[in-house]
Amino acid sequence: MPRGQHGKGYNTAKATPQHNATIPKEVPLSPKKRNKVPDVQTKGVRWYVCTTAPQQELRAAESLRRIKLDPPLLAYVPCEFEWKRMKRANLKMPLREFQRPRMRHYLFVGVTGGMTDEVLAAMRERDVEGRNVHRLVGILGAGNGKPLRLNDCGREWIAGLAEAESSGLANVTGASLGINDAVRLTGGPFSMFTARLVAIDSDKSEAVVELSLMGRGTEIRIGLEDLEKVA
Repeated sequence: MPRGQHGKGYNTAKATPQHNATIPKEVPLSPKKRNKVPDVQTKGVRWYVCTTAPQQELRAAESLRRIKLDPPLLAYVPCEFEWKRMKRANLKMPLREFQRPRMRHYLFVGVTGGMTDEVLAAMRERDVEGRNVHRLVGILGAGNGKPLRLNDCGREWIAGLAEAESSGLANVTGASLGINDAVRLTGGPFSMFTARLVAIDSDKSEAVVELSLMGRGTEIRIGLEDLEKVA
């Protein structure tokens, strides 16, 4: 047998940790990255609406929470959550949880006792290039230029969004599927094929679909996340 540089045969390769790794079935958001939901009904807190730079809602909220005020600001970006399996060649990737703001460019800021000049100055702080350090674009206000706080109806609306997010009702699910529905496969070797839904196994998050292959019906099992309803 041919020998390598150190006198060893070429068939002496050892399995690396990557070879022995087990791909998790589900990867939820880490607590550090998950959106923080405040108590919207905190007594004495007044809520205001801010606009942010594109795709900077969560970063802006985190930056506002770090402002050294006593008591600190409350910041809330209503989010929705979705589980997706990323496509990467033919590799079987884990199902991952993603979050995204429900209202692009907007976040809500809670100020104990209402907006003051000190709080307003802290929120409007700018860097040497004149950009807002908290990634804010503006604060919605009245005609006189002062920030306009939300009324009771607005606060109740935000509280409903926060409660839905905390209880898991903000999770996004695809269109409901029914037996005999026409579906399109979005993953696997039969990707982009159209099939008929035969059965659903909710416990395993799988479905049985019937494809037409070479003129005859063939049933296969596939994950629910790899199906979409044909309109």
